[in-house]
Amino acid sequence: MIGTPCHYVQQYYQVPACIGRRVIAYGKPGVIAADHGHYIGVVLDGDAKRQVRNHHPEDGIVYGEMADKLPRAPKRSNYDRFNDEEWNCDFVEYLEINHPQFQRRMEDMPSPHGSLLPWHALQQLPETRPALHLQA
Repeated sequence: MIGTPCHYVQQYYQVPACIGRRVIAYGKPGVIAADHGHYIGVVLDGDAKRQVRNHHPEDGIVYGEMADKLPRAPKRSNYDRFNDEEWNCDFVEYLEINHPQFQRRMEDMPSPHGSLLPWHALQQLPETRPALHLQA
């Protein structure tokens, strides 16, 4: 894929744009990684997420030599992977995160903190009402 010309950009703007060419985009070094028609897709060297960003081929771009290799693919988050496939659970279950522990308000057991009991004390009580408050 290195060396694949960006035909439209080369023909219309008369610049040596091709995939794999080193560029300096607005003072930041990077590599052309995609042909986006009227624009070139540049991955900046300092970009932690390695996202391809559109740049106009003449505006603020200085073309350099060919790179040895293309930058690695962009980092994908867990949420990106979750959205790529169909799951029968929500995102929290997909990540296997424990749900927050709940407290229940008990009318018959007074407490100095508004009748709230800690989670471990609720384990011994029968289920009388649904959970009302998150434990801090």
